[in-house]
Amino acid sequence: MHHEVFLALLGVTGEVVVEDPSGDGFLIDANYCPSLLSVADRAILLHVLRVGHAYKHILAFAAPLAPVPAVAASHSLYRHALQHAIGTVLREYERHVTELEAVVLSKASTRTLPLAFLQ
Repeated sequence: MHHEVFLALLGVTGEVVVEDPSGDGFLIDANYCPSLLSVADRAILLHVLRVGHAYKHILAFAAPLAPVPAVAASHSLYRHALQHAIGTVLREYERHVTELEAVVLSKASTRTLPLAFLQ
């Protein structure tokens, strides 16, 4: 399940972490082993998943737009600078998520995801 959490932190949903039908965030699929998570674990994960949902929307906002040849403003230096700055911050965030996953996977004896690690 920890792979699903790390993917969700990068804005990718799957079988365990799904997009809320209302589009307000990510949810943990209630049909996926509901007894696997305690109420406290579920609350922590839902809190963490808000970060992944926000990341997904910020990434979409920062993605370069296809320039429209007829509109000179589409080549705005300010827009380009803002997208670049946001992209730089997002790459740093992605690096931190990758490092966190490497730490969890390196613990070969337990291979568990300590939820306190994510907060």
